[in-house]
Amino acid sequence: MVPHELDASVVIPTLGRPVLAARLSRNLESLHPRPFETIFVFQRREEQLVFKNSDPSPSATAVLAPEASLTLARNFGAQHATGRYLAFLDDDCTPNSEDWLEALLQPLDDPGIGLVTGSVTGWHNASGSLPGLNRAFLLAPPFLQPVGTPEATKSAKCHTVCGGNFACTRDNFWAVGGFDTAFGKNSLYEDIELSFRVRNSLGKTVWYSAEASVLHNQQVQGGVRSERTLKDDEWVLSQKQILLERVYGNGMSSRLRFLAYRLTRASFSLVRRPAALHSPVDD
Repeated sequence: MVPHELDASVVIPTLGRPVLAARLSRNLESLHPRPFETIFVFQRREEQLVFKNSDPSPSATAVLAPEASLTLARNFGAQHATGRYLAFLDDDCTPNSEDWLEALLQPLDDPGIGLVTGSVTGWHNASGSLPGLNRAFLLAPPFLQPVGTPEATKSAKCHTVCGGNFACTRDNFWAVGGFDTAFGKNSLYEDIELSFRVRNSLGKTVWYSAEASVLHNQQVQGGVRSERTLKDDEWVLSQKQILLERVYGNGMSSRLRFLAYRLTRASFSLVRRPAALHSPVDD
């Protein structure tokens, strides 16, 4: 490695955005210090070819996952990584400063910290967003609902990483087995579940670094998650059930939490529906 490179591999799963991915690779090349390798994990062969013909950075590697799946793509990228550190970035996120990677990795110098996540700007309507709370990526019991402000300016301990902007050592990532692929193709809570395994199995803290900031571009098309799937209530419920079972086990505790969560969602849906029915519409 050269002096201005860090012993880190940045893993970016991508779908439907090959030209944007090439542009992101050039952005990561301009970081100071920069990673010594970036790994873009494609899920369609034709998009991998478009990427290679779109002037990506010299340090970018394009690999093709065996099947389309967010959790599998992240694990596949990590398998190809050779850096001491792994940084995970979404393909619609761009570092807000040239020292993003350094700010993301620096807290890992503390052996008690197992995961570091950074702030996310431009994330409109983030789940559980509380603008008045200057904390990020907390989880509220009993359903492990995300709470906080993704743009919080206070660096502190948190409960979970944001899957599109976090880092850990490669050793710790594989010590807990990587991402759980049980969440399926369009996973929703895989980052929360990973955070619990690092906390419970390794006894390490999750840290939020406000300085390790990325911009989330919500306007671009494509992405590893389907908007249609995210609006499917039964799919969201199935994802929550997997999370609760992974964290609390398959016993009565997780079953009661899931039942209560299901009833809570149904109640909110009933409250919203009359309002939607009486909303004014244009003739």
